[in-house]
Amino acid sequence: ENLHEEIMKETDGRGCDIVIECVGVLINDAIDNIKPAGQILLFGLNANAKQEICMSNIVRKGVTVYGNFIGNGVLGTVGKMLDAGLVNFDHLITHRLPLEKFGEGVEAMKSGKAFEVVLYPFEEMR
Repeated sequence: ENLHEEIMKETDGRGCDIVIECVGVLINDAIDNIKPAGQILLFGLNANAKQEICMSNIVRKGVTVYGNFIGNGVLGTVGKMLDAGLVNFDHLITHRLPLEKFGEGVEAMKSGKAFEVVLYPFEEMR
C-alpha cells in the first residue's frame, strides 16, 4: 500500500493533524502526510540515519515541528511503575491474540474495532 494515498483517502485529502514519528527515519513521510498548520513530534532516535529534508515543505505548510527525548534509563523506571501497579494501561488493550492470528489483529485495527492489539508468540504467555 502507498502510505500517502491511504492517509489522504482516510482523511478526505486533508492529511494528518498530528504525526508522531517514533522510528527515527520517517521525518519526510511525516512532512508529506501532515496537513497545513499541523504538528509533528519527532520522538524516534536513529543516530545512524541521516535525513535530507526540504525545509520549504515545512514552511510552505506552516507546520510546527517538535523534538523530544525522554532520556536514558527511563524504560526501567517505567517498567518498575507498571510492575508496582502505579500505572495501568490494560484498558487500552482491546485484543489479545496468539501470533498465528496476526492477520485478524491487523484487520481489527484497520476496521476500527481494535485500539491496541497484543500478540503472544507462545500460548503460555496469555
